[in-house]
This record gives sequence, C-alpha cells and structure tokens, in this order.
Amino acid sequence: MNETAISFDCDWAPDFAIDYTASLISSLRIKSTWFMTHRSRACEKLISSPDVEIGIHPNFLQNSTQGKNPVQIMESLKEIFPTAKAVRTHAMVYSASIAQLFALFDLSIDSSVYLGGMQNIQPLITRYGNKLIVRMPYYWSDDGEVNYNLGWENPETSPGLKILCFHPLHVFLNTDCWNTYSVFRNNFPAGGDVDDAMAFVNRNHFGTMNYLIQLCQQLKGLRTLSEIKEDFLSGN
Repeated sequence: MNETAISFDCDWAPDFAIDYTASLISSLRIKSTWFMTHRSRACEKLISSPDVEIGIHPNFLQNSTQGKNPVQIMESLKEIFPTAKAVRTHAMVYSASIAQLFALFDLSIDSSVYLGGMQNIQPLITRYGNKLIVRMPYYWSDDGEVNYNLGWENPETSPGLKILCFHPLHVFLNTDCWNTYSVFRNNFPAGGDVDDAMAFVNRNHFGTMNYLIQLCQQLKGLRTLSEIKEDFLSGN
C-alpha cells in the first residue's frame, strides 16, 4: 500500500481554530479524518461535513477532563461522537487493556502509534475475540516537525502508508517553530477570541498551514482512513 492521508487531532482547540482549519480543507476539497476530544459548536458542525470522517481522541492521562477512568472516557466520547470508528489516543497512551476496550466500543481503526518518517508502513490486522481492528500508524505530525526541524518533506517520496497528523491550532497559527506556539500559549488571554489570536499568527516563515495547503494542492485522491482500511481489507 502506497497512499497518503490527512488527519487532525482536535486537542481541545478553540472553535475559531477548528472553524479556520475546517474551512481551509473544505476550500481545498480534500477528505480527512478528525480525532475529536470534546463537544463544541465547531466540532458538531464538522460532523455534518461529507468529506470529514469523525474519530475520537481519548486522553487516558491522569486528571483527564474526559472521565475518571478509561471506560468512562470511552463512554463519554462515544456518546458525543456515536458514529466514530477510528481512534488515536492522546499522547500515545496505550496498553493491552486499552486496545481491548477499543474492540468493546466497536472501533475498527487504531492510529495510536507514531512511526515518524518510517518507510514502508503498512496496516496491521489485530483481533480481539470476534472483533477486528486495523492498526494504522501515522507517519508525520506537525508537532514533531516543529520540534525536530524535519524539513517539511514531500511524503510522496517515501514508500508505504503515510498518515499525516495536523492540529487545528498549529494550522491556525501557521506554527513554524515551537516558540510560535509557546508565545501563544503563554500570552493568549483567558476568554480571548479570534481577533486576539490573530496577533500570534506566523506570517513570516513557512509553517504548518503553508505545508497543509502545499500538500493538498500536490496530492490527488486523498481519502479517509476508513476508505483506506476497506481497500486494505479487500486486498486492493
């Protein structure tokens, strides 16, 4: 399998960042998969988009706002996003019991493993009783890019499955280095709105938003993770 896909980790982004990113990908006419963390007006609006696949992004770290334990967290997210079939855990928290929980909640795609820049990534089939989950590691992330200065490479030069992970806030800020995000995080006022946030947008250097646009203009036939999974299972 040699294919590239666009995904987003919502990560509790403010609605203005989600709206901006959703509008951008709509204008670029691409399909994408979003891993959702919370209920909001912007998140609910995304559910109705025909080119968006909804997944969930559970936070199993201590003091999670999504619930007191893994079962509560999964119940909460599936109540908000009942059609979700894909999952990616926040901070890549993972265990055998969590994987079994995914099967219990009828998830069929798990993209919780990051294999930054690894060539020849392929989906893997795992089974829990009579439940089948396709594990689809992701190849690139915007936070990894800005942390390690990877060079904004064209993923088409690498063979295998390339799932790219973006975050709406990094797209909105056009994050080019970690300092761009840190300045926003440390200075954005509590209760601030999109007008306040505009002061922190990177306009001088090539960043996350520029890279997303460039990729979407270069790559043709981008599909959701579920569409790629179906091709994989059918042997195509």
